[in-house]
Amino acid sequence: MGYPDILSAYFPIDTYFVVSGKLIVRGDHRIGLESGQFNTEYVDPRAKLSAEDLKKLSGFVKTEKDGQKVIPVGVAASVNGKTLELLSNPELTATAFWTMDMETGNDFPRSSDKLLCQGRNDRSGRGICCV
Repeated sequence: MGYPDILSAYFPIDTYFVVSGKLIVRGDHRIGLESGQFNTEYVDPRAKLSAEDLKKLSGFVKTEKDGQKVIPVGVAASVNGKTLELLSNPELTATAFWTMDMETGNDFPRSSDKLLCQGRNDRSGRGICCV
């Protein structure tokens, strides 16, 4: 009798272990196993951006109905423990990409002015490919 793949039963297809085996990654969430329990943590990709990087992203700031200013970032892809973050301005004339190391939460920003493209991590997780 065959047994089902237990990880597939509990984790969506875009979920994977980092190379070190210490974490499971899904987008901007990392899942760790501690004392026999799975613990999920959201890693905010904006949290470790420098003041200089935040200034570069000022054109992407959105004002919510309650007046709160936010940078609405989304996950484009994730591979090898690096998650590709992306955001576009409301006019769709500029796009910013950066990768975040899911083990450390460190960011590696790149911005592309006047360019809107589909992006993905390269196979190593260290670069961005526009396709």
